[in-house]
Amino acid sequence: MANITKKVSWSSRGDESGGGERTPLLNGSEEVRYTRQLSGDGGMFHIGRLSTVDLEEDMTSDEDAGCPKEIPHNEKLLSLKYESLDYDNSENQLFLEEERRMSFLGFKCLEISRWVICGLIGFLTGLIACCIDIAVENLAGVKYFVVKQNIEKFTEVGGLSISLILWAVLNAAFVMVGAVIVAFFEPGAAGSGIPQIKCYLNGVKIPRVVRLKTLVVKVCGVICSVAGGLAVGKEGPMIHSGAVVAAGVSQGRSTSLKKDFKIFEYFRRDTEKRDFVSAGAAAGVSAAFGAPVGGVLFSLEEGASFWNQMLTWRIFFASMISTFTLNFFLSIYNKKPGDLSSPGLINFGRFESDSVAYNLYEIPLFIVMGAAGGLLGALFNILNYWLTIFRIRFNILNYWLTIFRIRFNILNYWLTIFRIRFNILNYWLTVFRIRFNILNYWLTVFRIRFNILNYWLTVFRIRFNILNYWLTVFRIRFNILNYWLTVFRIRFNILNYWLTVFRIRFNILNYWLTVFRIRFNILNYWLTIFRIRFNILNYWLTIFRIRFNILNYWLTIFRIRFNILNYWLTIFRIRFNILNYWLTIFRIRYVHRPCLQVMEAMLVAAVTATVSFAMIYFSNDCQPLGPDQSEDYPLQLFCADGEYNSMATAFFNTPERSVRSLFHNPPGSYNPLTLSLFTLTYFFLACWTYGLTVSAGVFIPSLLIGAAWGRLFGILLASITPDGSIWADPGKYALIGAAAQLGGIVRMTLSLSHVLVVDMVSTS
Repeated sequence: MANITKKVSWSSRGDESGGGERTPLLNGSEEVRYTRQLSGDGGMFHIGRLSTVDLEEDMTSDEDAGCPKEIPHNEKLLSLKYESLDYDNSENQLFLEEERRMSFLGFKCLEISRWVICGLIGFLTGLIACCIDIAVENLAGVKYFVVKQNIEKFTEVGGLSISLILWAVLNAAFVMVGAVIVAFFEPGAAGSGIPQIKCYLNGVKIPRVVRLKTLVVKVCGVICSVAGGLAVGKEGPMIHSGAVVAAGVSQGRSTSLKKDFKIFEYFRRDTEKRDFVSAGAAAGVSAAFGAPVGGVLFSLEEGASFWNQMLTWRIFFASMISTFTLNFFLSIYNKKPGDLSSPGLINFGRFESDSVAYNLYEIPLFIVMGAAGGLLGALFNILNYWLTIFRIRFNILNYWLTIFRIRFNILNYWLTIFRIRFNILNYWLTVFRIRFNILNYWLTVFRIRFNILNYWLTVFRIRFNILNYWLTVFRIRFNILNYWLTVFRIRFNILNYWLTVFRIRFNILNYWLTVFRIRFNILNYWLTIFRIRFNILNYWLTIFRIRFNILNYWLTIFRIRFNILNYWLTIFRIRFNILNYWLTIFRIRYVHRPCLQVMEAMLVAAVTATVSFAMIYFSNDCQPLGPDQSEDYPLQLFCADGEYNSMATAFFNTPERSVRSLFHNPPGSYNPLTLSLFTLTYFFLACWTYGLTVSAGVFIPSLLIGAAWGRLFGILLASITPDGSIWADPGKYALIGAAAQLGGIVRMTLSLSHVLVVDMVSTS
């Protein structure tokens, strides 16, 4: 099944000069061009050809720091980053002369070297398969043992939620390790790697697909994925692992280690490397399924488009060495040296001749099952395709939301700068007002003191006028006395009389003038009193204003200091936002999407454990634990003594052991409801799981789904007929269902038939 998980980018017009030839669209249409002008530093952002990029390839270093080039994707386009491999020898004059100078002995040495390299490829691939099998069995065994002991402990006393949490945490921990090393260290190791190897063998140069780092991450990732309980298998990644081994051994050097061993230099050509990668892929199939001929058929059917007769025998030799190496080391590990009974990573056990015998009337049923497997496989692929598209578009939506947050933070940054500058301006205006009020205060104090001085001067004038008044009164009375004397004198002296009258009248006039002046001074006195009291009132109002201004001054100081504190907090927020901006840019380019991928993988692991636990918990399918049962981790749970939960046989096991139990457990080991629920649940779990950023294969989940509904089909056939014994063992139908489901998903025929029928079934 093709892996359609891709990353997308824009290829700008400026890149066309150095980008080589243009890659046409898949549908043959013209290139789509867009041009947009964005404000900011006067720059232009040109959007050129829309292209897709492989997820495993690192982003280019020439991207603008402020605007990443990752944008919405279109799965109909080819990547401009992919190049083609040169599988045609350039038969020029120099090449022909070099070939003519090669002696017969040199030619034979090259042929021997090819066989030696194929042997090394088979040996190393088998060794890697052995390590994967041992690691998975041990890690899964420890996990299921711990969870089983915990479930048995809390079944009696209650608290099975702790067992559920333990199971989910263990699954998530294993998957987190596997997803982290894939997402952050080598994205090229994601998935099974079969689509990438198919592309490589057909001339598409996918970067970093056959590197040593990819091999290490692939091996560790598949161990963690399978041990983490995901609905995946460890057989598919063996094809990629064998191809990486072949690419490294045949070149005699390692680009990851930057080490050149100066051997096999003649084979450092794309043509030779392609042939050895074909042998590595076949060795991987052989190690996974114990089928050397199946490995050759896989490379011929699904892999290379370039083939010859000698390549067939060399690939078959590498496949045999791979199977033998795995078998030999597993026999030593199982403490049975020389017992070569484990030819591959998967061993479905022996089918007795009677159990796989069939009649003529069953052939139409097998055809119907094959058609059903094809339809279910097509449904699986369609659901997985749309799920992958959803993952891509979700990440793109998250990208645009991040861009919106970045621009919002930049706008907030400038608004904050504006507020800071406005507050600084307000601060200086407040300082000016404070100083102006202080100046006004001193002017008011000066006016108050001037009015007080004027007040005392007015008091002095009033008292002086009062004194002048009494003096005038005294003069008046003296003049009256003088009047009578004057009258006497007038009578005595008429002339003096008239003079005295004139003086009296003059003094009376002066008297009234003095009275007027006194009353005027009294009026001025009260006006002065009014002005004094008004000035006193103004004085207290000024004091109030001064104190209010002082209070306002301290409030302003508080606001200033608060604004300064807010300023530094804003600077901190701005720097935090700038740091967050660059971290966001970094996540967009390198971390952000891998983090989401790791979180999704952990979520799937936890959901898988939760669903499995719920299915086991609510299942009441209890079967007797007889001597012919071979369950590795039988769970009793709420069943009676001497019985086990059959749903746990399907979920609480590695996928390989679950397939083996569906093939070989006696009739009656499962009821139809158990198989129906398991098939439906595991189908959607496998669909969700395939496409995560983990190293995983789809072979075993496909076999398990097919075996489940195939066995269900056999049970239903036996239940609807009067004589159910004519349909023989339901394990036979489980085998047919597994083959149909696997063929429907991976679309293989010859190699699949050989793997399932010749190398695994014909062992009666």
